[in-house]
Amino acid sequence: MKSKSISLVITVLITVLTLCASASATVVRLVHTDRPIALPFKVEHEHRFMFPEPVNVDVPAQLTQVMHSLQPTAQLVYWTPRSVFESIRVIARSLDNARVYLLDIRSTEDASAVDYRLENPALVVNADHTAASHAGEISSPMANAKNPYQIELTRYVSQLLYAPARLRPKALGIRQLPVAAEALNVNLLNSQKGETYRYRLLGQWRGYGHHITAVEVINQSPMTVELDLRRVRGNWIAITAQHTWLGRVNSLEDRTTLYLISKAPFSQASEELAYGF
Repeated sequence: MKSKSISLVITVLITVLTLCASASATVVRLVHTDRPIALPFKVEHEHRFMFPEPVNVDVPAQLTQVMHSLQPTAQLVYWTPRSVFESIRVIARSLDNARVYLLDIRSTEDASAVDYRLENPALVVNADHTAASHAGEISSPMANAKNPYQIELTRYVSQLLYAPARLRPKALGIRQLPVAAEALNVNLLNSQKGETYRYRLLGQWRGYGHHITAVEVINQSPMTVELDLRRVRGNWIAITAQHTWLGRVNSLEDRTTLYLISKAPFSQASEELAYGF
């Protein structure tokens, strides 16, 4: 009798664990209709979100303060809310900028612990019409670029940051990495005349097999400075400045943006020795 009771308890536990596993693996299917999609997330739960195609995800700095974001591939994002917050909009764009996905994310204690899969019926239709003509074709984004990758990457990021919305660039194969805009505790520029700088990370992107990082450099000294890009520390393939002349601290011209291209991510490249200068 005792063995039967133990067997019954084990059976019940297995059933409960199976149900829990099934619940945690639940995937909610969403259909794209050109309207914003409301996404309720559960606090402290890691939600997996699958896009119907590779995208660039623009995560607002406001959202990075209350939710952890990880995009391991161009089509998959993991989001983990750290606290309760009201709806915040996230914009994701297809790599060719032809389609935009609007997500209104909010976090509550009682939301369901589910994953989400977004489907776009238009992509299925287009794929059916073009499958025959493109069978066996493999195109490289770099093969379609008109300039060397250094120019393509720098031009794309500078326009993305500073050009009007109507002139937003299109680039197949360049995607933004999910990092927050934040102050950097690094000594990126060697001093020329005793000047000091403050740095702010504006964003990181990856494309054509390389990383590009946009860093804002702010003069903290009561003197004008002409930047010498050979004094930038780190292992960079290419360095471009928005402008190289900086005004004194707190002036209208006291800052510029550096575009740093590297093989490794910024955190690694900034610590490596440079061999090009």
